[in-house]
Amino acid sequence: MKVVRQLCVAGQGGSGTTSTASSRRSSGGGLVGAGVPVLGGNSSPVASRGGKVPTSTVWSSLASVESAASLVTSTPAPVVTPTPEPQLRESSPAGLTPHDPEQQLGVAPVPAPPHPPKSSGVEKGRAQPSPYCDFCLGDTSLNKKTGESEELVSCSDCGRSGHPTCLQFTAHMMISVRQYRWQCIECKCCTLCGTSENDDQLLFCDDCDRGYHLYCLRPPLQEPPEGEWSCDLCLQQFHTK
Repeated sequence: MKVVRQLCVAGQGGSGTTSTASSRRSSGGGLVGAGVPVLGGNSSPVASRGGKVPTSTVWSSLASVESAASLVTSTPAPVVTPTPEPQLRESSPAGLTPHDPEQQLGVAPVPAPPHPPKSSGVEKGRAQPSPYCDFCLGDTSLNKKTGESEELVSCSDCGRSGHPTCLQFTAHMMISVRQYRWQCIECKCCTLCGTSENDDQLLFCDDCDRGYHLYCLRPPLQEPPEGEWSCDLCLQQFHTK
């Protein structure tokens, strides 16, 4: 349906002119067609047919959409700064080197086992002394041969013990064996060279029971002397006037 509008123009030829138009430009610059409301002289809607939205409302909505779009376009997007990855420390804890396998595997160092406590009364390097005599099988409270109490003498290498009476020690021997690391006949070695080889060449002092190779003595001996023999240490200790 077409909208027909008559406009009277005064002062031109003294007569009114009627014009019919199928379409005109609206005050907003758009084309007015079928079903579009026609604006009057006061720019207000004159007719609205078929339930159409007034043009002013359409333009107002378009202006709001354009304004919102301009705000979205003009608002800069936030700049996201990448978070740097944590770097591994190059320095190593005190006491560990960077190439320490325990540090790399994250394994705690295993502490060294504690040293076993030393036996009371036992000198370093000495064997644990036996509490029984190797000859009579008695102890310090009883010598089974004499029936009396007697202290034991123990070998510093093997720990075997014996009563001085059972060992047939002299009075000088009983004094001397407590002044050095005494050895039994099975463990005896040369006092000068420290070896037990050629034990058939060992000569025993009758005052201290130390052993000496015949060829280690100065001067060396070809054969063991007859009778009692004392080493230089015992000569100075027991036989010097």
